[in-house]
Amino acid sequence: MEELVRKYKKGGSPHAIVKNVMTLRSVRLSHRQKQPKAPSRPDSTDEEIEGFYNDNLEIVRLLIHIVLARAFDLTEAADVHRTYASYFWAAARGEATEGHPRYRPPHQA
Repeated sequence: MEELVRKYKKGGSPHAIVKNVMTLRSVRLSHRQKQPKAPSRPDSTDEEIEGFYNDNLEIVRLLIHIVLARAFDLTEAADVHRTYASYFWAAARGEATEGHPRYRPPHQA
C-alpha cells in the first residue's frame, strides 16, 4: 500500500494525474467552468484515470482490511452501484432522449 500512496505523491511520475483530477473536480465540476482560468496541463488519458481509480480502489480495500479486519471486494460493490447509476441516468434522460435504453426515434411521415 505504501508504494501506491508514494506513487501519487508530489515528485512521483503520475502526480500530474492527481493534479488533473483535482482541477477537474475543483474547477470544472464544482464551479461549472467550461475551461479553467489558469493555464492547464494536458488532460489525463482514460487509461491513466482508470489506473488511478484502480490504485485508489486497492488502497481503500487494504484500509478496510487493516482498520475493520474485513475482506471486502469493492469491485462487487461497484457493479451494484453501476446498475443503480444506469437506472438513474435512464430516468434522468427520459424515454424521448437518444441514449435512453427504451428510446425509439420519432416516426418520420
